[in-house]
Amino acid sequence: MLYVEQGRVITNAIQILFKDLGTDTTTAIRMFLTQAVATNGFPSVNLLLSFFHEAIFRFQIVH
Repeated sequence: MLYVEQGRVITNAIQILFKDLGTDTTTAIRMFLTQAVATNGFPSVNLLLSFFHEAIFRFQIVH
């Protein structure tokens, strides 16, 4: 079991983002961890940058 704590604003932004992407936070974390194991490290920097850019963009639209 993995427990991740973050602020309410981040939680809401993450939930909106993953819902728009057709998934949920648990599945997204599982995907990230699976990629970390597959690459024996952090997933592609480009993938992470793309993810964070999308999250920030969507958060700005919502608020």
